[in-house]
Amino acid sequence: MNEAESLLKMSPESAGISSAHIMELISELADQQINMHGFIMIRHNHVIAEGYWKPFDEHFMHRMYSSSKSFVSTAIGLMIDEGKLSLSDKIADYFPEYQPEHIDPRIAGMTIRNLLTMATANDGANYSQFTEDWNNSFFNTPANHLPGTFFHYDTGGSNCLAALVEKLNGMPFLEYMRPRILDPIGFSKDAFCIQNPDGYSFGGSGVICTTRDLARLALVWLNKGKYKGRQLISEQYITEASSKQIDTDVRPFADFNRNSGYGYQVWMMRDHGFAFRGMGSQLAICLPDRDFLFVCTADTQSKPCGDGLLFQALWRCVINRMTDQTLPEEPACHAALESQLANLEVLLPEGAPSSPFAAAVNGKTYVMKPNRMGITRVKFDFDADHVLFSYTNEQGDKQLKLGLGQYIMDRFPQTGYSGRKINVPSDQGYQCLNAATWVENHKLQLTINAVDLYFGNLTAIFSFQENAVSVYMVPHAEWFFTEYNGFAAGYAQS
Repeated sequence: MNEAESLLKMSPESAGISSAHIMELISELADQQINMHGFIMIRHNHVIAEGYWKPFDEHFMHRMYSSSKSFVSTAIGLMIDEGKLSLSDKIADYFPEYQPEHIDPRIAGMTIRNLLTMATANDGANYSQFTEDWNNSFFNTPANHLPGTFFHYDTGGSNCLAALVEKLNGMPFLEYMRPRILDPIGFSKDAFCIQNPDGYSFGGSGVICTTRDLARLALVWLNKGKYKGRQLISEQYITEASSKQIDTDVRPFADFNRNSGYGYQVWMMRDHGFAFRGMGSQLAICLPDRDFLFVCTADTQSKPCGDGLLFQALWRCVINRMTDQTLPEEPACHAALESQLANLEVLLPEGAPSSPFAAAVNGKTYVMKPNRMGITRVKFDFDADHVLFSYTNEQGDKQLKLGLGQYIMDRFPQTGYSGRKINVPSDQGYQCLNAATWVENHKLQLTINAVDLYFGNLTAIFSFQENAVSVYMVPHAEWFFTEYNGFAAGYAQS
């Protein structure tokens, strides 16, 4: 490992943070059932704690969702440094191919700065999986107010900025960034970005990299464009980008940080901080006044106010208690923290791994009444440490293995979901972490966590009564698992 790739380390106490307080944070996240995957805590440019919930580790290439927007902002800053762009440039001037014959002057007047600050001229471009040309949608969604007036979250604008970088440089925006900033900080060589249907990078949500990669880029921002003393992007751009440029109160959010304002594709935080923020709690929280960085990957899509619960725990356990002086070393406590970090595992759903009712269900086929999910048959075959769930839907016969009292990795049997390009199906099902638990003696819950290029989860509950079964399925995912949503009922095959 070369000097650029390494992240320097020191004890929490030498950075003014108690090991006991970090342990308390980890325990509180577990108590709140926050589905964490990994975290890195950095102070004074040194890693003071790093942990991964198995099966995740430091090498896992994780979807960063909307933290990708901060990568796009970095690329725009680099192009401004090189004189290729300015914040006042009109974005429509770079994409004449998408302009209607009589373009609305409000659309024509949108600047790069307007896109960076989520202050476009409409309600947000349509970038759903059903829209084939996202940039065309961005320029042709009707305007309803002047650009630069209001904050309105618009991933379409972020995608357009990524497309701008790629159009002017003739390469994916991450490749443009590599020699300028990513390679010098030791960013993973195999990191990439999912593509939009139109072939440009999904800059608003598609970056795939490691937790350490996210920490390295955030560390550049925390240090105003520097990494290990080397200025990689101008201090002026990072200072502006990480400062409040527009108010966000027009769109209230449910946690205690999101109404602090917005910079250039980054969120303002309390205590004069800022953050990269991605769906499911892909976070890089930077507090320059405290010289502190907290980075995490997770999947909290099914957890109401997951970010807010995480923020509250972080501030209460660590940030509000840190000091600017070193603390006495606590070898025993630090050793306990290291042991805790080495033994983290993804939280199992609540419930029991076995039930007396399993014997009555085992091997029995249930024929389902017509239902919105198109499931015609279900069957469960129990073994000592796992259950094989078999079913039939419109795609045919399916099987999925789930752990009892443990997670088991298996590919979800539904095919046709997007791969590296939106709307271009992958040739196989998504990798999933699966567990089955008995939440009541007669009620079996399947917990299915997609941990592939796309993250999300599906909960399916089967309530058994004599020779009948009732089913309730709820997905929490963007653009997949949609077939598994609703109620169904069936009866044992005679």
